[in-house]
Amino acid sequence: MALTGNYAALNWRLMAHLAQGTVYVVDNMRNNANQHLTWLSGTLDGSPGNPTLAQIAQFMNDCAASYTSIFATVTTFAQNNSAAVSAALNVWGITLAAANTELTALKAAATALAAADKTTVANAQAACNALLAAVPAVPGIQF
Repeated sequence: MALTGNYAALNWRLMAHLAQGTVYVVDNMRNNANQHLTWLSGTLDGSPGNPTLAQIAQFMNDCAASYTSIFATVTTFAQNNSAAVSAALNVWGITLAAANTELTALKAAATALAAADKTTVANAQAACNALLAAVPAVPGIQF
């Protein structure tokens, strides 16, 4: 369902939601990759806190599927509400095209993670490191 009416009252709330959601997904992508790397550097025996390589590979695939689903939802929302999303992004001086460029990069990282070979520790580590290289950390706010 598309939003209708005057967007001025929604711009700040939508802008905050877009920012919060983006930071959340980027942080999760990076935090999950780092957790997978931690597990991959440990004992992969399936004991508590030590998943097997197959379990880690499944976690990585589940994460990639989750990111892809989130990005599909965001894309659908933005397409159905492009005027409102554009107005909210304009508060930051960001165009919808620029935001789409960033979203495309995040989608590519999720797709690469899903497609990566995870049958060896080295390959799974390489997939995590590739994601970390493709998805830069969101800088914190300094006061």
